[in-house]
Amino acid sequence: MGLLAVEDPETGRTTVVDTDDPAFRDAHRERVAERRAAVLRLFARHGVDHVPLSTAASYMDPLLRFFEKRSRRLR
Repeated sequence: MGLLAVEDPETGRTTVVDTDDPAFRDAHRERVAERRAAVLRLFARHGVDHVPLSTAASYMDPLLRFFEKRSRRLR
C-alpha cells in the first residue's frame, strides 16, 4: 500500500507508516503474532473455546465442525 496515515482512536494522534518497509512489516507481523498468542493463552486459561475464522472463506464449515466436535466432547 505504501504510505498510510493511521489515527489512534483514543488520542486522535495521526502517524504515517510506510507499509512497503520490510522492517515495519516484520515488526507488525511480530506484534500481531504476540497479541494472538496472548489472547489464545487467555482463552485457554479460562476454558474459552476458540474457532479460527477468515473473511476469505465461509464461516459455516469451521463452525459446524466446531459444534460437532464440542457436542461429542460434552456427551
